[in-house]
Amino acid sequence: MAIEPAYQVDRNEDEIVVRLRRNEVNEARVSRFLSYLELASIRDRSRLTAEAAAELADEVDQAVWKKNRDRLSGHGP
Repeated sequence: MAIEPAYQVDRNEDEIVVRLRRNEVNEARVSRFLSYLELASIRDRSRLTAEAAAELADEVDQAVWKKNRDRLSGHGP
């Protein structure tokens, strides 16, 4: 007796369509997985170097710290 998978994958010229049986999957988990795939795709197409990403992350960290320093250090209102 063959067990059918909980999903079906169809492909056409422009799309990959995945069908999932609702009673077999958790929708929140599927949504997180699809978000991961989307971010991975963006990362793969990006021309941002690791060094530039690290520099950008440092700039964001500094801006967040500057904005929240008083509140987070207990000296704010």
